[in-house]
Amino acid sequence: MKSFLVIPVLLLSGCAFTEVKLTPGKAPIDTGITGGEQREVAVVIPFADERQIKNRCGMKKNGYNMDTANAVCTEPPATRLAELLAAEFKKAGFKVTQGEPAAPGGVKIAGTLVKFFVEPVIGFAMGALETDIQIRLEASTQNGLRAERSFFVKGTQSAMVGSDSNYQASMNDAIGQIVKQMVAAVVSLFNRYPKLGALPVPFRPLS
Repeated sequence: MKSFLVIPVLLLSGCAFTEVKLTPGKAPIDTGITGGEQREVAVVIPFADERQIKNRCGMKKNGYNMDTANAVCTEPPATRLAELLAAEFKKAGFKVTQGEPAAPGGVKIAGTLVKFFVEPVIGFAMGALETDIQIRLEASTQNGLRAERSFFVKGTQSAMVGSDSNYQASMNDAIGQIVKQMVAAVVSLFNRYPKLGALPVPFRPLS
């Protein structure tokens, strides 16, 4: 009976003592969201990084639920998440710029990465790899709009073995979720205030 309880847990650990390298944004994202209508969003890249743990993006565990090795990101997640958000804004039909908006009604999007971490969660007969991501977004305009919202998602990949590919799949799932939520929230904000992001009409002298 003891072996029945222990074996599934040990299977999850895989190569528990070797570092795993993860690539944020490795999987393509397609939110399927539209509605930008060429209104302007200026994305600040990178996001601010306020993670409590910055030296790694996750951990490996052995069958005793002990932290045994690091999961590290090959690229800074605060940069990649901002880049991915900007790319999805463009796909949704927005006019995407960086830094300060060109028009007074253009919306500046600045983000803060609060959490980005993947780790095994060991269960009775099955395990999972969970990725937690939390981002705080602030939308602002030169003419006084201020809006803030926090996003939190949990990406999950069921796995008997904690292979590198399963860590990556869990992270991909979480990134796809949070980027979609952020794009949808910004589209909703623009729809509530239709004049947001409208570019100025060029001056044309009367003939």
